[in-house]
Amino acid sequence: DIAKYQETITLFKLSQLDERFEMLRQLGNLFIVKPEILKSVLNEGYLANVDIKYILPYLQARTDFKSAGIDTLLGATIEIGTGERNFNEKAKARLAAMGLNI
Repeated sequence: DIAKYQETITLFKLSQLDERFEMLRQLGNLFIVKPEILKSVLNEGYLANVDIKYILPYLQARTDFKSAGIDTLLGATIEIGTGERNFNEKAKARLAAMGLNI
């Protein structure tokens, strides 16, 4: 459980470790929040400062990525072979409206 690790790290009273584990906790939340809450999770805290193209692989690892329409919401495609992530213009507009950088 990430929360227990974070609790233990806090005992060291090192702000850099606290920040890194908070980032890890927020990244872990991408897997457990409901799809309709993703927008707020991506727009708050440390994740708001991370380019969406770096978060996309974590979102794609969700079991409901396609069934919940997260792929459609993001409008992302992955180029086979290169792994390059592309966003169509409509997706770029949606992501910009959500305040997400691509």
